[in-house]
Amino acid sequence: MVESRYAPFLECTSRLNPPNRYLIDPPITSAERLKTGADTLRSKPNPVRAEFFALPAFVAPLRGYFVSSVLTFAPLRLCVRFCLMAGLEFVSSHGFVLRLPRVSVSDPAPDPELITFLRNADLEQLGGYNSEVVPLVRSLLLLTAGDLERAHILVQEASNADGTYIHGIVHRTEGDFDNARYWFRRTSVHTAAPEIYRRAAVNSPRVASCATWDPVWVTDWVEASKRTGADEELRAVLAIEAEVLLEHFASQMGE
Repeated sequence: MVESRYAPFLECTSRLNPPNRYLIDPPITSAERLKTGADTLRSKPNPVRAEFFALPAFVAPLRGYFVSSVLTFAPLRLCVRFCLMAGLEFVSSHGFVLRLPRVSVSDPAPDPELITFLRNADLEQLGGYNSEVVPLVRSLLLLTAGDLERAHILVQEASNADGTYIHGIVHRTEGDFDNARYWFRRTSVHTAAPEIYRRAAVNSPRVASCATWDPVWVTDWVEASKRTGADEELRAVLAIEAEVLLEHFASQMGE
């Protein structure tokens, strides 16, 4: 849960799901108030991830936080979610932002400094990950940072569900949709799929209209978005997918 020192400018609300979502209330319309909020976030010693309904101007300077966009169907106002990401505190403590989601090779722009850091980081020591999942975690993190080539190499030989699923994401992000569908179809139902579906269905009517999480169907959606651009609903869904997968690997710490 968010510590009470965030209370001065955050009001907890129970009408958003999953928990730990907060609305800045009343709606922020002043650039000065946005700047004040950013300064307040920077002053907190604990690394947090912030999710925004629409990414405002102050997001770019928020180095040290995990940032992604999320779609909610509450009245339009800034929506921010704060929670600690197990295993990823080392990213923010080294001054980097892990931006979710990665929609394509160029969206968002790759972060060369973060890529260099993640290529060399000792994920067992810094993140507490088991050695068996380190290549998969590194692949997913490098994919998010924009290093698709290295992310691909790391999962190329993986034959388990984690590896084939991330392999599918790599090809989907590259725009190689047929290959993405191939790898997703090789994946038995991933153990994280129910949680991805649960969270995504809350934020996406399109996902909610499906009975289960289907990465092949999501690949079709991403491919169709190439003609019109990825909307906020799709971005929210892709961010949730990456977030749940990272939490899935973190949950295996100490096993």
